[in-house]
Amino acid sequence: MGKVRKTSYIEIRKRKRIVQEKPTLGQKALIIFKREVQQASFQKIADECGLSVYGVIGICQKKEEIRFALANGANPNRKTTKVNLQFPQIDEQCLKFLKMAREKRIPVRPVFLMNVATFVASTLAIADFRCSWGWYDKFCGRHNVNLKQLHGEESSTDLIALEQWLTVDLPALLELIHPENIWNCDETGIWWRNAGTKSLVFGNKQDKGIKIAKDRITAHISVSGGGRKLPLWIINTSAQPRSFERNAVFNINSDDYGFKYSYNKTAWMTTVIFEEYLDWFNALMVKEERHILLLVDNFSGHNVASRLNIELRFLPPNCTAKAQPCDAGIIKCLKDEYKKFLYKRVFTNMQHVSNVESFVKGLTIFDAVDWLVEAWKLVKPSTIVNCFHKCKIVDELWMDVPVEEPSETELIQISQFAENVVGFDDDVS
Repeated sequence: MGKVRKTSYIEIRKRKRIVQEKPTLGQKALIIFKREVQQASFQKIADECGLSVYGVIGICQKKEEIRFALANGANPNRKTTKVNLQFPQIDEQCLKFLKMAREKRIPVRPVFLMNVATFVASTLAIADFRCSWGWYDKFCGRHNVNLKQLHGEESSTDLIALEQWLTVDLPALLELIHPENIWNCDETGIWWRNAGTKSLVFGNKQDKGIKIAKDRITAHISVSGGGRKLPLWIINTSAQPRSFERNAVFNINSDDYGFKYSYNKTAWMTTVIFEEYLDWFNALMVKEERHILLLVDNFSGHNVASRLNIELRFLPPNCTAKAQPCDAGIIKCLKDEYKKFLYKRVFTNMQHVSNVESFVKGLTIFDAVDWLVEAWKLVKPSTIVNCFHKCKIVDELWMDVPVEEPSETELIQISQFAENVVGFDDDVS
């Protein structure tokens, strides 16, 4: 048997020079595992990982530092255990907020985390901090935070029928009527106690979701190609909910509260309710001496006769996702604005709730309708017109006018909200 040749110092140095890149924290943790648990030699680990023996030894010597970094939320894909942050206090407070919210299973969207960061910066008088999407991306990278799903019609579009509508039927209609006199109405289900199923979470592991509340009402919306919108038509299961009476709303069917109201045992749109809606809408158009074209989908409840000043026109079957303005973003905008009111209530009371499921049980139908009415006010005429443009009904996009500065009252409300959101930490200053 020949003499075993020892590895020379020069060969070790050459092996060290072949290292392509620095290992990540996750790779370093694996190296420590192989050394301590599998009892692998330094040489074997170095060969498997493409590192030098000295590099493996150095990693094992820093095992406590690496474990501490990973245990405190460091991104496993990061290569260093320490990051020199310009504003470490902001990261610390945002992490506390996110951990508290996730412990209570409250969904946290990126915009809410950014609002917390902005408030912490103002509280600490950090004038140089700008909460941009770049900061958000780097924050998520530093702490291994990801946007996850906690728990569509467009794929079924009939392309042939859609092409016929866009190239033949719709242009013929536009020759006869001005886009401002073209209206679209549709109804959508509002799961008014549903806090959402998407949230920022720690790590890539699937996090626990929440039990989705099944409470639902229907909101019927009507909009025109000129950006006009009618009051919401709310459909519920009760003729006179007790929460309305407790808030001094006794004649719910009057026009004094910014919405119309109907009810049935399913809270869905029916032919009877749609007839009632059309009669009310037609009376408005007669009063304005206006004749309109009302585009509706092929839902059976819409299959009624036209009115004196309202001509019904059915959209092609299986084309509403592409041809109906309400489905082009108007309904989504309404629901997004509604969610802001819901989340504001949740985060304002976050200190006092054990979990989000128990909190939303305390919400009432009055809260839901009140938020919907306010959310509908926030849907801009430009949004409506641009959705008509997306469906080829309006030629030009509507550019928004400059947004007015918030009033003093609104600024006070925003300040109080932010104080409640971050007020869980007494050491913020």
